[in-house]
Amino acid sequence: LVARGYEILWLRLTLESSRVEKREAINQLKQIGPKQIVLLDGGEVLTFWEWRSIRKRMRQASANWIATLHQPRGLPVLHSTQPDWSLAQDLVKRLAGPNLAESLMPVAEHSFRSETGNVREVFRACYWACARM
Repeated sequence: LVARGYEILWLRLTLESSRVEKREAINQLKQIGPKQIVLLDGGEVLTFWEWRSIRKRMRQASANWIATLHQPRGLPVLHSTQPDWSLAQDLVKRLAGPNLAESLMPVAEHSFRSETGNVREVFRACYWACARM
């Protein structure tokens, strides 16, 4: 995109993002120009009304954007992935390395299943399990 003359505006939101952080991210879109592309990571944490506001602003500016989402929210899907326990399991093993405790994998699997494959939540559950060990 940069090689084609676009400037990238990176916006990243997480479950821990405050209302102020969300508002600031949305407000940054007011200055979006025609040769900019917004890459929004964490669009799933926005409320219906915040998401609607962003879509409206992007439409008004005829802006280009790409968002990562856990569920479709009215945009064309460029690429879709499916939760993969074997990949999540491999990532946990690689991150833990030689310190991998046998009790960690059941925690990771339970989180993977209960959080519908959200690997970020698997890592969080493993972190807290290790903190309690």
